[in-house]
Amino acid sequence: YLYGGRTISILCAAVLFVVFGEIIDIISVQCTLLVLGINYKQFLLREFTYITVIFSEKLLILFLSWLISRFRREQHLQNIQWKYLLLMLHFPVASMMMLYSIYYESLSEPDLSVYSVTFCAILMVANISIIYIINAITKSVQQLYQLNALKQQIHMQAQNYNTLESAYSIQRKATHEFCRHVQTLHDLLEQNQYSAAQDYIDHLIADRSIKVFSIHTNNPIVDVILNQKYQLALESNIEMQIRINDLSGIPIPANDLVVLLSNLLDNAIEACQKISGIREINCTVLMEEELFISIRNSSLPVEVVDNNIQSTKNNRIQHGYGIPAVKHILKGLSAEYGFRYQDGWFQFVAEIPVKHTAP
Repeated sequence: YLYGGRTISILCAAVLFVVFGEIIDIISVQCTLLVLGINYKQFLLREFTYITVIFSEKLLILFLSWLISRFRREQHLQNIQWKYLLLMLHFPVASMMMLYSIYYESLSEPDLSVYSVTFCAILMVANISIIYIINAITKSVQQLYQLNALKQQIHMQAQNYNTLESAYSIQRKATHEFCRHVQTLHDLLEQNQYSAAQDYIDHLIADRSIKVFSIHTNNPIVDVILNQKYQLALESNIEMQIRINDLSGIPIPANDLVVLLSNLLDNAIEACQKISGIREINCTVLMEEELFISIRNSSLPVEVVDNNIQSTKNNRIQHGYGIPAVKHILKGLSAEYGFRYQDGWFQFVAEIPVKHTAP
């Protein structure tokens, strides 16, 4: 249950559990015999003492298994909430001291009393409850942090959308001015003003502010994002191939569209920047009966488990929320999606039903 995974992993965990369980069992019994000053046969005759010790030892094994699984889930030791672990250990240590005080008081008695066993059982249940409560608090704090980070990510993407929309408006204005430049050149050539036309062309070539979008989908948001990321890929010496059709009918809210495409393409570009071999991105966005999005890029090895991607960034607390933001949006759109890594290529595919998206 704690170490679900491949069969070989489960078998190894089971063997380790049995081996260490037997070791803990032997140590617990021998320590008890040493503390009580009795032999093993006398220990077996003390029925309540035997039940209490063995039950406590099994509970200790369960606690250690849970603690090890807790460490196993943490990617970095510095990310563990040590204050919660110390708080969690306080009550079990205090309980252990109380149990040993009961044992010392019962040295002159033939066995533990029913009241002592009942009190031990209550302490054990209380320990389990404390562990469960602190574990639930820790998970709640982590989920709250992730939710806040996700909201911050979406807010930043919304601001990015406003910036892109402004850039697209500027580009439309530049395109309009470009048409005027063409008309001016036409007039100069008609008047045989070749020298003036040549000077005018040289001026236009030197003007870096004149840029025309090369990708047109009839959707201004998609146009801005794809052109911006395409330009960024070129500047990073990344070959980017884009396959699109008429996307004017995309019914996805603009903010959601920015979050989806920006995060996915940013991740693809970042992955390509980290490799020295083939650096290529294949982006497909097609609008038919459903909106189909596929982004495939060359990448270093990436571990994908249940559509969760292991972050490769140094700070795993502050980074890695791009994919959760994407998944959050896709869930709200009732989309089918998946991540895959194979033979040096990472791919994301999503099918978003139109009927479930908001106009």
